[in-house]
Amino acid sequence: MLGLVGTNGIGKSTALRVLSGNMKPNLGEFDNPPEWKKILAHFRGNELQTFFQNLLENKMKALIKI
Repeated sequence: MLGLVGTNGIGKSTALRVLSGNMKPNLGEFDNPPEWKKILAHFRGNELQTFFQNLLENKMKALIKI
């Protein structure tokens, strides 16, 4: 179980959407969001690479319960 606490507008909901796979991280490219291949390369060698790879391959499922 995980709880996120913070002031309004700091990205709590956005972070949960990205981690659940409902939204792709844009890596700061607002006009031209990257494809998953570029996102995985950006996080290469990081735990997020494995996390997103497993999420994309349907090896895991993330749920958000409000």
